[in-house]
Amino acid sequence: MSKAISNPGKLSTFCSGFVQLRARKVLGSSQLARPRYALGEPLTAFLCSALSLCWFSSQVLGQMADPLFDDVPRLQSVAPPPVDSAAKRIRIAHLNSRLFIGPEARHDWTASRIALNLFPDVQPIGVIVRTESLGDGRWVGYGYVEGEPESQFTLAAEHDAIAATVIIPRQGSYRILYRSNQLHSIVEIDPSRAGVCGVEGLPATPNIGRTEQLNAFAKKSIAPLTLPAASASTTNLVTLLDIMVVYTAEARLGAGNATAMNTLIDLAVAEANTVYQNSEANVRLRLVHRGEINYTEATSLSTNLNRLQIKDDGFMDDVHSLRETNRADLVCLITEHADEGVSGLAFTMGEPSVLFQPLAFSVVKRAAAVGSFIFVHEVSHNLGCQHDRDNAKDADGLPKPGAFPYSYGHRFVAGGVTYHDVMAYAPGQPIPYLSNPNVLFLGIPTGLSGITNGANNVLTISNTAPIAGAFYGPLVRTAPPLLSFTAPVSGAVLTAGTNLVLTARVSDRDGAVQQVEFYNGNQLIGVTSNILAGLTLGATTNLLAAGVTNFYSVVWTNPAPGEYRLAARAVDTQGASSASVPTQITVRPANDNFDKRILLPSSAPTVAGSNRAATTEPNEPKHTGNPGGKSVWYSWVAPKFGTVSVTAQGDGILPLAEVYKSLSATALTSVSRDFDFDSIGFIARATFDAVAGDNYSIAIDSVSGTSGDFTLSLTFRPPPENDTFTNRTKISGELITLTAVNSAATLETGEPLHAAPNLGGKSVWYSWNAPRSGTVIVTAVTTNFFPLLDVYRGKSVSALTNVTGRSIAFDSTNRVTTLTFEAIAAQDYEIAVDGLLGGAGVFTWRLVYAPRPPNDDFAARIPLAGILSSVQASNLYATKETGEPTHNGQPGGRSIWYSWKAPVSGLVTVISRGDKFFTLLDIYTGDAVDALIAVPGRGVAFDQTNFTSTLTFNAVAYRTYALAVDGFNGFAGAISVNLKTLNSPPSFQSLASLSPNLANFRLSLFGSSGQKFVIQASTNLVSWADIYSGAFVTNSFGFTDENSRSSKFRFYRVLALP
Repeated sequence: MSKAISNPGKLSTFCSGFVQLRARKVLGSSQLARPRYALGEPLTAFLCSALSLCWFSSQVLGQMADPLFDDVPRLQSVAPPPVDSAAKRIRIAHLNSRLFIGPEARHDWTASRIALNLFPDVQPIGVIVRTESLGDGRWVGYGYVEGEPESQFTLAAEHDAIAATVIIPRQGSYRILYRSNQLHSIVEIDPSRAGVCGVEGLPATPNIGRTEQLNAFAKKSIAPLTLPAASASTTNLVTLLDIMVVYTAEARLGAGNATAMNTLIDLAVAEANTVYQNSEANVRLRLVHRGEINYTEATSLSTNLNRLQIKDDGFMDDVHSLRETNRADLVCLITEHADEGVSGLAFTMGEPSVLFQPLAFSVVKRAAAVGSFIFVHEVSHNLGCQHDRDNAKDADGLPKPGAFPYSYGHRFVAGGVTYHDVMAYAPGQPIPYLSNPNVLFLGIPTGLSGITNGANNVLTISNTAPIAGAFYGPLVRTAPPLLSFTAPVSGAVLTAGTNLVLTARVSDRDGAVQQVEFYNGNQLIGVTSNILAGLTLGATTNLLAAGVTNFYSVVWTNPAPGEYRLAARAVDTQGASSASVPTQITVRPANDNFDKRILLPSSAPTVAGSNRAATTEPNEPKHTGNPGGKSVWYSWVAPKFGTVSVTAQGDGILPLAEVYKSLSATALTSVSRDFDFDSIGFIARATFDAVAGDNYSIAIDSVSGTSGDFTLSLTFRPPPENDTFTNRTKISGELITLTAVNSAATLETGEPLHAAPNLGGKSVWYSWNAPRSGTVIVTAVTTNFFPLLDVYRGKSVSALTNVTGRSIAFDSTNRVTTLTFEAIAAQDYEIAVDGLLGGAGVFTWRLVYAPRPPNDDFAARIPLAGILSSVQASNLYATKETGEPTHNGQPGGRSIWYSWKAPVSGLVTVISRGDKFFTLLDIYTGDAVDALIAVPGRGVAFDQTNFTSTLTFNAVAYRTYALAVDGFNGFAGAISVNLKTLNSPPSFQSLASLSPNLANFRLSLFGSSGQKFVIQASTNLVSWADIYSGAFVTNSFGFTDENSRSSKFRFYRVLALP
C-alpha cells in the first residue's frame, strides 16, 4: 500500500512474509541439480579483487562434509537473540571456526560440501557451487542442499562470521545470523507469522497460513531455471546501479555487532541480484558503501523514511553526504524497529525521470532483511515497480500504478498451486521472480503482456534502471560477451564411457572475459577462466567482430547416458553475462547394441546401469513380452551349474529383465523360467538354470519405453546337495519339520513322475526309516510354486515302487500338498519333493505320525453306560488290528471300539452316522480282538440318504458287549454314535413309612413287564440276602417285608435278573 506524496515519487511499504526459495526443478540426466546461482548469481563480480574459479563436477559428492557448527555447545556468554516474530524456533551454535580461520581454513570454497547441522532433526548436506570474493576477507557463496534438487544454500562470510539462508522447500526455511565470538543464531522461519503492509490501514488480503505454505512447498514452488536468450550483438546491456546500505546503532545491537550487520547486508544484496537474474532483468546492484550512522530511530518506518529522504532536517544529513561521496544511485536504511506488522517501506518511482533521485530511498526492518524478499521488494519500488493490482490501491480503493500502466506484480496458478512474485502479496507461495510474461514458471508465464492490463515489472526496470543509473553522472552499462558453443556440435550422438570436451568461442567488446561456465540444462558442469591454447578461428572470424576472441574448454567426466541440452555462459569483468544457443546431444549407453554387451564378472556381480537414450535393434524381441524400446545388454559366463536370479531395480522406472542363450541378436532363445515384478519397489527379476561354462545374454529394458537408471545384480544358487537320489538326505524321528529349497535341482534319468501324471523337474530326495507302524502324514507348503510329494520303496531311482495305499491331496489356494501313507516299523521310505511344471524355490515340509483315536485298539475301547448313551467321535487315522474281524462282512480298515455292560435284558438299538461317508457297525462278546464272537441275531440296516447305519440285538442283563464302528472302504472322519434300549431296570418307586401300630414295611417297585428281579435286604450294607424274587407282570409291583422289625437297621435293593 502506498502513501501519496508529490510527484515524481510515491511511498510504498512491503509486508514481510516472503520466504526466499531459491532452487530449481531437476532437468536432464540423473546428475544432481545445481542451484540457479550457478548460471546467474548476483553479478557483483566487478567489485571483486579476485574471483574464485574452479572446475566443478559430480565428483564433489564424494568429498567429506565438515560440520558448519561445533557439535559441543560453547560456554561463551552471548546476549539472547531478539524475539523474531517469524521464527518457529531459534538456537545458538558455535561456528566450526577451523573451516574459516587458522591452518586448516579453506581458501577455495567452490565445490565444497558442508554438513548443515542446523537442528537435531535438520542436518542436511550443503554444497557450495560457486564463490565470489568481495575483498577484505569477505566473500559470498552460492549452492544447494544435497539430495534436495529444489533447494538453496546462500552464504555471506567475513572472516569467521557468516550470514546464510538455507531453503529446503519440502522441509522448511532457515537463516543463520552472526552474533559474536563465532556464535551464530539459527532460525527456522515460519512464513505464516509475517506482518502485513499498510501505513494507512491494512489490506484485506489475509496472510498465508503455515499449513498452506508447507503444502505449497510440497507441490514444487520453484520454477526451473531458464537460460538467458542468446545475446545479440548490441542488446541485453546490463545497467549497474550503485547502492548504499546504512544501519542504526539499534540495528547493530539487535544483530550483535557491526560484523553481523556487514554479513547481513552482503547477503541481502546477493539475494536481490538473484531475483533480477532469475527474472531476466538487465540490472544489477553494486554495493558501494555500508556502515552505521548516528541516528536514533523512530518506531515508525514512515517517520524513518521521511527523515532519511530529507536532506537538511538534522536527523540523517550525513547520509546525504555519504551518498554524494559514493555517488550511490539508491540508499537503503536498515532499522531495528518498525510499525506493528510492517517490514519495509520505500518511495515508488511514479514517473520515469531523473527528478526521482532525491526520493530513491527505502527502509527495511533488520529481522526481515534476509530469509525473505523484503530488501529487493523495497529497492524495486524505487525503480517503479508496484504491488499486484489487488493490493496496489490507495485509501479510496483506486488503482495506484507504478512507473507504467503495466508496472504490477503478478499472482498465478501452476499445477493447482497459487504463486506470486516478490512484488505481489498473498495469497500464494512467493517465488524469487519479478513479473515477466516472457519468463515461465512451471510452464506458466510469471507476468501478463500488454499495456493496460499487463503485469511486467521486468520491462518496468528495463526502462527505469538506466534513469536511476544516471542519477550521478554518466550511466554505467556493459555489453555482455559474445560467444558460441563449438563442440560437440548440435545433434551429435556419442557413446558413454569416455570424457567429453566442451568448447566455447568467446569475445567481449568493452571488457575482458572473466570466466566461462558450461551447463547441461540447468546443471553446472564446469567453470574455467583459462584460455584454450592451440585453436584458431579460421574462416569464421567474422562471427565475433569485435574484441579479442579465445576458446575456453572444460572436460565433462564420463557423462552418463541420456539426452543433453548443453550451453555455455560467459561473464565479463564488469559482471555482464550472456549464454550460447543450446546444443542438443545424445549419449548412448555403451552397451546399447547386442554386440556391445558388457561382460559381467562370474562371481555374482552388482553393477549400476542406465538405459537413458538407449534404442532397440531391428528384429529385437519384446523382452518379457512387453514393448519396451530402450534395451541395454550384458553377458555372463556361468562358473558352474546352478540357479541364477537376475534382478534389476529401477530408480523410478519399472525395468524388464530377460535372459537369452544365443550369440546373435536376431536368433535369441529365452532361458528364463520365472519372472517376478514389483511395481512398488520398481523391481524386475528373471530366474534361469545355468549350465557351467555357458554364455548367457541379459537384456534390461523398461516398461513402455521409459528410461532411467537401475541397479543390476546376479544371485547364484548351486544345486541342493540332495538333488540326486543317491545323495538323498537321511532323516529320522516321528516328528520332522524342515525348510529347504529345490532351486537349481534337476530331474534324473529314469526318475518317475511324482504325484503322476503331474510334471515336475526340480526334485530333491529324503530317506526315512519308520520307527513304528502307523499312518504318516507329509505336508509341503510354498509361496511361489506348487509343490509335489510322493513316497517310494526301492534302492535306485529307476527301480522305485510307490507305497501301496498312499494318498495325495492338493490345496491349490494355499499351495499345500499332503501325502498320507501307512508305514511299517523299521522299513525305509524314499520321499521326493518336486515343483509342478519345474517350479522352484523355498519350501517347508513336515512329517508326522497321524494322531490315532484313543479307542483305536480293542484293548482301549471306551465304555458306554446306561440304557441311553451318545458320543461324538472320529475314526480319522484309525487302524485295523491283526486278527480283527471284518465288520458286517464289509471292507473297512478304520475301526474304533466301545464297550457296554447291559443294565437290563432286552432289545438294543445302535445308530451311527458318518460325515458324508457310510459307517460299519458290529457287536461282539469276548475279551480278545482275535477271539470275538458276533452276537447272534443281530441286524444291520443302512440309510444311503443320511449316511446312517442301524444295528439291533437282544442284550442280556449284566453281560458286557464290544461295539465296533468302522468306515466303509476305509473312509474316515467325524462319527456320531447313539445307543438305546426300551427296557428299564427295576427300581424303587416309593417307600411306605413304618407306623407304630404296623409290624411290617411295604415297598413299591417299577420296571418293564416280564423283567425278572430280586429284592435283597441288609443290616450293614455289606452282606445282602435275597428276600424275594419274581418278575414284573405289569410295570409296577408291591412288596411287604414282614420281617422289617427283626433288626434295628434294615436296607433294601432291587436287582434285575437275566
